[in-house]
Amino acid sequence: MAASTVNPAIPLRRLQMAAGEGYLLPVTKFPIPEQEFSQVRDFFQKLQTELASRWDLSLEVFIQLEQFEDDEPREVFYRHAQQWIPEVGLGVWPDREPPRVWTLEEFTQCALANKRPRPLMFQVFQITGSPQARIEAHERLAEFGALVEYLTDEDPELLLQRTTAALLPAIQDPTYTCFPFYVPLLEVKTLVGATTETLETWIGQNSVYIRESFEDCGILIASLLPIEQIVIACGGELAGRPQNT
Repeated sequence: MAASTVNPAIPLRRLQMAAGEGYLLPVTKFPIPEQEFSQVRDFFQKLQTELASRWDLSLEVFIQLEQFEDDEPREVFYRHAQQWIPEVGLGVWPDREPPRVWTLEEFTQCALANKRPRPLMFQVFQITGSPQARIEAHERLAEFGALVEYLTDEDPELLLQRTTAALLPAIQDPTYTCFPFYVPLLEVKTLVGATTETLETWIGQNSVYIRESFEDCGILIASLLPIEQIVIACGGELAGRPQNT
């Protein structure tokens, strides 16, 4: 009789959040190596299915195209653009200086030091095609480290109105105030000190935020919903103290 196959547990780190729940699934690097990615992919397929079923959530997909370091994912993106119908917006780091153009002094200092200037902005592309198009974009680009996703019960227009209203006022440079929407780019250090009110603004009361984070070398999961038992049931093995203790 053949032995049954048992999927290995997926290690995640609990984030010590001031409010809500947060987890980091560490990865070796982005793009995620093939053998490692197969386990990560299976875990997130189960997790997203269970979360969507429990709270009747829909998937919204955003892509940080600048994160791609090779041509393959860009070619995939452009090849499927007609079906995915991407719309450009701006990603904003809530705890960083708002985007602005380079000053002459800044540019000169970088040239003298032979350093690359800071990025001018972090564009994101919302996949506005059908639900199947959003799933396809997720499946084709997940391993490369450029996805920002929401599982949410909100209408996408209302979600983006809320995030835009929270992020746009801090931007003073008119070069960056004309995008149709703004979404938060969150990392571990941003999340751990966030209040309930702030998370409601960034993520929503009944939503789950998932971001492939180069900054943390892992995949972030954050929510105000009680998702820990679902994370465990889908194969997550949690390290760290229980949250909010």
